[in-house]
Amino acid sequence: MKKTLSFENTEEPALNAASDVSTEDILRGMLAASNDACWCMEFDPPVDVTADDHQVVHQIFTNGPVWRHCNAAMERLYRLPPGQDMNRRPVHEIFPDNPNNRDFLLNLIANGFEVDGSPALDRRYDGLEIYVENDVRAHIANGKLYRMFGTVRNVAKHRRREQALSDQLAALEYAVAAMPSPFLTVDASGDIETLNAAAVARFGSGCEGQSFNALIRNTCPAAVLPKLSKAIAKVRSLGVSMTFRIATAMPDTVWQVAPRETATGTGFVVLLLPNDVMEV
Repeated sequence: MKKTLSFENTEEPALNAASDVSTEDILRGMLAASNDACWCMEFDPPVDVTADDHQVVHQIFTNGPVWRHCNAAMERLYRLPPGQDMNRRPVHEIFPDNPNNRDFLLNLIANGFEVDGSPALDRRYDGLEIYVENDVRAHIANGKLYRMFGTVRNVAKHRRREQALSDQLAALEYAVAAMPSPFLTVDASGDIETLNAAAVARFGSGCEGQSFNALIRNTCPAAVLPKLSKAIAKVRSLGVSMTFRIATAMPDTVWQVAPRETATGTGFVVLLLPNDVMEV
């Protein structure tokens, strides 16, 4: 007698269960799993976006804004106290009416409520103000703004790094300006970009923007330019610094030339030093 094998379909109930999950539940699950801080702000009554820009800004702050949905990453970013639901907290606690956020909203209005990386100054639940960037979109119909939604990133660390670099650059500029020796920076096309006060005193005012070769040709002995050009070409091609003296033309001057990378290629910097040393 021939046996008949039968198999029970154990997958069908799972498929049926999956089909019963709503799109909203799926989207909520995706947002909950995301490490990006996601938010949706809703207004009641809707904001009249046909009004004057500043009136629109005023309405956004005052037309009953509420969090329609914030994910767990949003709660972590703003340090929501444990056991609380951010969606039940007032919007103004972390998005206060301040000049930075008014500028943020004006920029949003100017770009049709569609921006990426727009800066704002928010406040965490522990009271600390943080600089953030938002990617924002909006639901607008018949001249009414019903909700805004987007993602937000904390950029405070980047701003601190930018400020530190800015402070370092300022200190370097002060140091170069105070140098008693002529100093010039030249771009990849051979044009002078900056000079310090000593270089202006040595070569005259109005040098910035003109050709470095023309400057040397007009202010130095004729034999200097070909020798100097050869040395600069080696500095730029090899990426090395050189210190030299043109004994036959300017024996009293030491040239220090170093490569300088720019957005358009390799330029160079030049420092002129006297060839005499005081003994003490």
